[in-house]
Amino acid sequence: LTLRPPIARSNEKNWISVQAKYLDELSDMAERYEVPIICGGDVFHTWNSPPELINFAIERLPLMYAVPGQHDLPLHNYQDMHKSAFYTLVKAGKIRLLQPNMPEVVDDLVLCGFPWGHRIIPYCAFMQTHPGKIPIAVIHQYLWNSPENSFTGAPEDRHLRALSKSGALDWYKFAVFGDNHKRFTATCNGCAVVNNGGFLRRCADEVEHAPSISLLCADGSIRPVRMDK
Repeated sequence: LTLRPPIARSNEKNWISVQAKYLDELSDMAERYEVPIICGGDVFHTWNSPPELINFAIERLPLMYAVPGQHDLPLHNYQDMHKSAFYTLVKAGKIRLLQPNMPEVVDDLVLCGFPWGHRIIPYCAFMQTHPGKIPIAVIHQYLWNSPENSFTGAPEDRHLRALSKSGALDWYKFAVFGDNHKRFTATCNGCAVVNNGGFLRRCADEVEHAPSISLLCADGSIRPVRMDK
């Protein structure tokens, strides 16, 4: 979210209303499918967003479970999150913060948060006390698996095969990633991975991007639902 349109959308007469349309559509979808909203971070483009934008988010943002991305954190520092616009939404009750080392039970799900800069780990002991729940990792970290969803020189240690070799996701049924603006889905050692991409088109190279949400289904599948049709 930004108060002013990015350069590629500078012809928009009312950028706030454009963003409101997407947020309203997201809220409607959550009600239609009766599901919680899970966000992989970077709610704001800058951590010190102006009060006008924060007030807009308080008014229009649907309740969501989220981790902060690097854009949400002062100097990308998780310890300074309390200074940020993101944390204002936490205090306002618009965002349920998924904190590291504190899995959260939501209906039949266990949401495990890994904000920017945090290592992915399993929570085996916690899950032993919550049998039958579906473990979901919510991660803000760059991830790619092909030239179509990366950039020239993308780090190899952020490729899906490196994650597969590490075994970091072996324990999870789903993993929701933020940071990479190019949408893709994949599997990693039995874990269904979704990198949803940008929530809306912001840059010139996103003209072909189809903003969408991803429905995480109980059978382990991921179903995209197109927005802005």
